[in-house]
Amino acid sequence: MARYAEAECADCHIILPKNEMKAVQSRVMTGESVNRSTRTYSRGASSSNRGITTHYRYRTIMLCQPCAEARFRAFVKLCIAGAVVALVALAMVMFRSGDEHHSDTAAGFSSTATPGEAVKQTDSAPTSAEPQSHGNAVATDAPTEGTAPPPDESASSDDETQTSANGPSVSAAIAAATQTALTNERPERWVAADGSGYVVPGQPQSYPGRQCNEVYTTTTGPNGQQWKSESQHWCRAVGSTEWSQASGEE
Repeated sequence: MARYAEAECADCHIILPKNEMKAVQSRVMTGESVNRSTRTYSRGASSSNRGITTHYRYRTIMLCQPCAEARFRAFVKLCIAGAVVALVALAMVMFRSGDEHHSDTAAGFSSTATPGEAVKQTDSAPTSAEPQSHGNAVATDAPTEGTAPPPDESASSDDETQTSANGPSVSAAIAAATQTALTNERPERWVAADGSGYVVPGQPQSYPGRQCNEVYTTTTGPNGQQWKSESQHWCRAVGSTEWSQASGEE
């Protein structure tokens, strides 16, 4: 009577008919070989290297159904564990990259966000603090490469608007904004009946017993004319909260 050929399970070693078993390709180690190499240098010295190469090959093995299913479940678990580890590593890399990008952005913003923060107001504010002024007041309707001359008594209506902007109410508003701008070391907006603008401080300088800073003022008149004042030198004593205008630069 005909019989099915029998085989032994490679895992549990049970002997069953081959039609009840499963053939699987398995990677097995077949042996090792030793590799030696010698390197000779120009001055006659030499060095010897020794390495071991492991050899593998695939062969067909027979597994019973329970052992085949157990191997498959172990393979699935290994794949899931590898995927979880990869996802965790990817999440950590993305989190660290996002944190570094946020830090760089915040550092760049804090180092460049000077008077430009105030531009969102109705009046235009300067984009950077200037410790010193290199020209007279500049009007927006003046030529781009030139500067407006100092206002005189016989000037046009634009000059009269600039003169009116120097009235007591404007002076009081600018004086109050100057104290705040110098104390907080950032541009401060001022508003008066005859105009509005910003007081812009520069970089503070420390001297023995006092602290000084350069400050200039931007003004927008009632008719929309804009100009900038010359820089003024202000100082205060160490520990004091009141700033006073100095007679000259240090």
